[in-house]
Amino acid sequence: MIPVGIAAIVCGVVGVRRAKRGEASNGRMARVGLVLGSVITVPTACFLMWLIVGLHDAYA
Repeated sequence: MIPVGIAAIVCGVVGVRRAKRGEASNGRMARVGLVLGSVITVPTACFLMWLIVGLHDAYA
């Protein structure tokens, strides 16, 4: 899920910048993609870090 979230964040940032310059008319959808990408990436990354640390401690 992390690669998909990162792609959503990157596309959201690009879309917001284009909307600010007037090159695109869908700035609201770009912000939604940016937020949803962040919402999926941050908890997934935290969970994976918790899992890796937990497994490391279990086998150390």
